[in-house]
Amino acid sequence: SRTESQVMIEGQNWKLLGYFNYYRLTIALAAVAISFFIPNIPPFGSRTPALFQTTALVYAALSALTLLTIRERRFDFETHTTLLTFADVALLTILMHASGGLPSGLGMLLLIAIAGGSLMLGRRITVFYASLAAIAVMLEHSWDYLTGSVASLLDLSQGYPQVGMLGVGFIATAFLGNMLAERLRATEALAERRGVDLANLTQVNALIIQHMQIGVLVCDAGGNIRLSNHAAQKFLNLGASSSTKPQALTAVSPDLAIQLFRWLGEERGVRSRSAFTTRNGYQVLPRFAALGDDKDAGALIFLEDMAVLKQQAQQMKMESLARLTASIAHEIRNPLGALSNAAQLLGETPQQNGEGRRLIKIIDDQSRRMNVIVENVTQLSRRDRVSPMRFALDPWLREFARQYADTTRVPREIFSFTATEGVEVCMDP
Repeated sequence: SRTESQVMIEGQNWKLLGYFNYYRLTIALAAVAISFFIPNIPPFGSRTPALFQTTALVYAALSALTLLTIRERRFDFETHTTLLTFADVALLTILMHASGGLPSGLGMLLLIAIAGGSLMLGRRITVFYASLAAIAVMLEHSWDYLTGSVASLLDLSQGYPQVGMLGVGFIATAFLGNMLAERLRATEALAERRGVDLANLTQVNALIIQHMQIGVLVCDAGGNIRLSNHAAQKFLNLGASSSTKPQALTAVSPDLAIQLFRWLGEERGVRSRSAFTTRNGYQVLPRFAALGDDKDAGALIFLEDMAVLKQQAQQMKMESLARLTASIAHEIRNPLGALSNAAQLLGETPQQNGEGRRLIKIIDDQSRRMNVIVENVTQLSRRDRVSPMRFALDPWLREFARQYADTTRVPREIFSFTATEGVEVCMDP
C-alpha cells in the first residue's frame, strides 16, 4: 500500500507535468496564431508555410488532448512524459525546418524540451532523447543535401559547428537536468525520512508527557493554558474542552496563577514557590521553567503531588533507619559474642554449684535470644524473603513463662494456661 508521502510526491509530479504541458500548449497556440493571422513574420514558416501551419495545428491539438489525459490520468506518469517528450522533439524539429532551419533560432525550444524531460524522466531515456534531438537537428540541417537540393555538403559546412554545439548542449542539459532532479529527489526522500522521524519523536514525547506522574502545564505570558497532560488535568480538574479557545489559569486555579505571575515578575535568580491545595483536594507544589530567554514566550509549570513527595521522603527515612538499625545490630554483635564466650568459659570451670550453672545458662540463653533479635533486624534491613514457620502455641507459652519467671524471679504459679494442645501458629521468624 502506498503511503501518504508517496501519494503526495506522485501528485507533485503530475502537477509539474501539467505546468510543462501548459507551456507546450502556449508555444503551439502561438505558432498557430502566427501561421493564420500573421503569416509574414520571418522566420516563422519562411521556408514552408503550409508545413509550419499543419505542424502547429497538430502540436496544439496534441497539447489540448494531453490536458484531458493528465487531468484524468488515463496513462501512467512515465508513459505520458515519454510520449510528450518524443512529440516535442519531432514536432519542434519540423517547425524549425519549416522556418528555415538553425538560423530561425527555434532550436532553443528543443533545449527547453530536453531540460523539462530530464527533470521528469530517468537518465537513460533522457540521454536517449537528447541524442535523438541532436540527430534530428543534424538531419534537418542536411535535409537539402539528402533531398538533392544542394549538390555538395560544402555549401552546408558553415552550419555544422552550430549543429555540433547544439547537440553537445542537448546532452549536457540532459545530464545536468537529470543530476539536479536526482539530487532533488534524494533531498525530498531525506526530508521525508526526517519528517517521519520527527513525527515519531513528537508522538513519543507527547505520550511520555501524557503519562508522567507529574503534572505539566504550558502557559503563555498572559496566563492562558496552551497544553496540559493527564496528571495536570486530574490535579486542576481540567475538562476536555472542545473549543479552540485556551482556558485562563486564573479561572482554573487562582493560587497557581498568582504564583505564576509573581514568578514572571521576579528576576531570574529569585524564584519562590509554595504548595497550595487545588479544588479537587490535591496539595501540589509548583515548579516553573522558562520556555525561552524572553519571558513573553511563556512558562512551563510542573505540578508535584505533595502526598507522593511525602511518601518518597518517608521511604527515604525508612531506608535510612534500616541502614542505621543494621549498623547498630552489627555493633551489638561484638559485645554479645564476648558475653557468650565468657559464659561458655565459666560453664567449663569445674568448681560450679547449681546456682552458678543456672545463672550461666540464663546468660547463655539470653545471649542466644539477643543474637536472634540481631539476626531478625539484620534480615529486615536486608529485605530478605520471609520464611514462615509453624509451631505449637502451648509449649511455646510454657517455655516463655519459665524463662520469664527465671529471669525476673516471679513465681511460676501466677501463670495459668488452658488446654491448647494441637494449636499451631504461623509466624515469621
